[in-house]
Amino acid sequence: MSIHEQITKLEAANKLYCLESLLTGEDTVRTLWVSSDVEAAVTPPYALGRNPNERERLREFRQFLDSFLEHGHLSVAQNPDDKPDFAMLARVKPVGKEFWDLRITAPQPGIRALGAFADFNTFVVLSWEFREKITSFDDEVQNCIDCWEEFFGNISPFKTDQLSKYLSEFTEYEHA
Repeated sequence: MSIHEQITKLEAANKLYCLESLLTGEDTVRTLWVSSDVEAAVTPPYALGRNPNERERLREFRQFLDSFLEHGHLSVAQNPDDKPDFAMLARVKPVGKEFWDLRITAPQPGIRALGAFADFNTFVVLSWEFREKITSFDDEVQNCIDCWEEFFGNISPFKTDQLSKYLSEFTEYEHA
């Protein structure tokens, strides 16, 4: 079974949702599939935010995802040991597993969302958390890997040897 066939099954089972841009609807260059936890967090009126600051951060999370969908430019760090504060998308360890961190950094302390590519310009976001609530980033990554395995079994995330085959409109951060 292909990753796309499994996504179709997960969508039919209401486990994955194709996120549409609040501005452009389904008319987007990129595609985001999100878990029910992510969908609940980024759907207005942002009820998961218990206070105004958390609601604002969830709005920023949604704006980030909408920008991704609408072909916004991303700064990307492929080296998990060398990523600047401004990197919006960063590879995480273990690199061979092909998982990535969406880094919503404003307002601080931000939000981290984790997932993997399913294809070119197609990303699956499986988990998220307010940054200050993350006590072990490795545990957050493992949680995302576990979610992937629960949803996709032995189907691995999309893997390629060039960033341009994952994503369009990006700037790759490389330490000088």
